[in-house]
Amino acid sequence: MNTQKLLQFSRPRFRLYLIGPFLLWYVASITQPTDFLSRSFLWRLVYFTLPANLLIYGVNDIADYDTDKNNPKKQSYESLLTPDKQKTMRQVIACTNIPFIIRAAIQEQYILIALLIFRFFGIFYSSKPIRAKKIPFIDGIFNILYIIPGFLGYVLWWWTHINRTIVIAWTLRCMAMHAYSAIPDIQSDKQAKLRTTATILQKKWTLLYCLICRIIAGLLWYTIIGPVSLIAMTIYISLIFISYKKELFAVYKQFPLINTIIGIIIFFTLLIQKIS
Repeated sequence: MNTQKLLQFSRPRFRLYLIGPFLLWYVASITQPTDFLSRSFLWRLVYFTLPANLLIYGVNDIADYDTDKNNPKKQSYESLLTPDKQKTMRQVIACTNIPFIIRAAIQEQYILIALLIFRFFGIFYSSKPIRAKKIPFIDGIFNILYIIPGFLGYVLWWWTHINRTIVIAWTLRCMAMHAYSAIPDIQSDKQAKLRTTATILQKKWTLLYCLICRIIAGLLWYTIIGPVSLIAMTIYISLIFISYKKELFAVYKQFPLINTIIGIIIFFTLLIQKIS
């Protein structure tokens, strides 16, 4: 398996889904811009740039082969990890992730706890014995793994320092994004007899579920970043309504770009608050 293929399996278009929370929480916690030059920041940034993505999506592709082989999305928009490449993927995941575990265990034990939690949700969302992705509604809750990079971005990370409102808002955002992204997979998941939130609710009610999560998350974010959250909420609500009226997969493919733009706006909003 060559490097280009590995990068495809790491889902480059979704990379900011991990880097984004890390950067947003980091900028929310810094005391001065030079904090971006710290070694601690840089090694965590490297981890969420590639190794963490290989862990999540590599494990997912290994566990989901029976479903993915019937999914048209894997033939064009994403890549299908065939059984003959799965051993190599396991080796790559281990080689790119273990060094970060060792470093955390030696130097930053509280970071080790967060990394182990991240791996638990990342692995057992797809893998047995839990395989949370086949348990409706629990599948969305397991996507709180996308909050963990935020914990690792918080300079003074510990439970007593974490803003609970942010955690709840981000959890709802993750649940909405997960359910929405599962809608294009409804037919292939049904063929594989895989029960998910989307296969249970179907397209119409899954979109309503996403709408409710987005509205509550947006209102919670308003208490933290102000009007920017309402703009973002309005955009996501509009996309949900467009998805109901038009072909959803075409809208789904725009989400990485939209999430990136909104994330950049929030990042600079927080940065300006810090330096002003």
